[in-house]
Amino acid sequence: MIHQKFSQSAQGTQSKDSTLELPAQLRKLRAVVLLSGMIRPTRLYTALGTSLLDLPIDGRRRLLNYWGDHVSDLAAALDRETIPVRVLIDRTSSEPVTRHDSSVVGFSVERDLQELRGTGGVLHDMSADYHDDDYLLVANGTQVLTEPLYRLAWELAGLRSDVSLVAHDDGVPSGLMLVRCGALRDIAPRGFIDMKEQALPQIAQSYRVTVLRRARTTGLPIRSLLDYIDALLYSHARLASVDGVVELSTLEPSLQSTFSIIEPTAKVHPSVRVHNSVIMDGATVEEGAVVVRSIVCPQCVVGPGSIVVGEIATNRPIKENQARLA
Repeated sequence: MIHQKFSQSAQGTQSKDSTLELPAQLRKLRAVVLLSGMIRPTRLYTALGTSLLDLPIDGRRRLLNYWGDHVSDLAAALDRETIPVRVLIDRTSSEPVTRHDSSVVGFSVERDLQELRGTGGVLHDMSADYHDDDYLLVANGTQVLTEPLYRLAWELAGLRSDVSLVAHDDGVPSGLMLVRCGALRDIAPRGFIDMKEQALPQIAQSYRVTVLRRARTTGLPIRSLLDYIDALLYSHARLASVDGVVELSTLEPSLQSTFSIIEPTAKVHPSVRVHNSVIMDGATVEEGAVVVRSIVCPQCVVGPGSIVVGEIATNRPIKENQARLA
């Protein structure tokens, strides 16, 4: 049986200044695992031409840097000098080109060279590197969190389980779990095993599996352009708010620009209007162009007077079957 425990909202929960005793599960935390592979390429990934972890989040950070900051805060909360981050990709996905310079966070990018294993299979294989009582904090790497990682990790550890995961009442899929390595040993060593659909029911027969419930989503997954723009709207609205609390339901398309991200080596004419959009390094946007709720990918040229609305602008060819993907 999967046990459930209802938790408090983000306000008033564990903070870095708390004097609460560190849960044993976090004392044995050995790594943060970012699952960043995919079963099939999305249009956003194909157009970008590199890992989704290279997507800009603000003017100074890409998604990989964003995770590095979250893990640095987690290390500070745990009074740890360093926490390894293992970025897992599949056999065909591109490695991120972004680098995160930190003495606290040590990133390693690891490619699964076996046949498609699924998240459960990959975690089973990884568990061989650790002792049974070691823990891994496993996250979907292509998401933007709506709560600090250290707070979610502390609450998951407080459930004192072999596997604890976040579940959302609004139906948004969870992208975070805390797993004891010993509970991963029984997963089949071969074949495709999805963690949530196949491995968790099996693990729950022999181990304690619990759910940390949230009324609202704790992470915004990035699969499509719309997902990406919504995640950026949330992230920038939260930075602009007084208390850091933003209702997702209020983030509707607006006539006002909430953000514009122009990376350092992008060439953008001063007359260009960039409205809730991203212009990546190496892109060019010429005089009089308007870019709205879009991303202009590296090496793409947006001509003079062009109007780009809700597009992934790229010079890269996208196969027709991939273009239909979200």
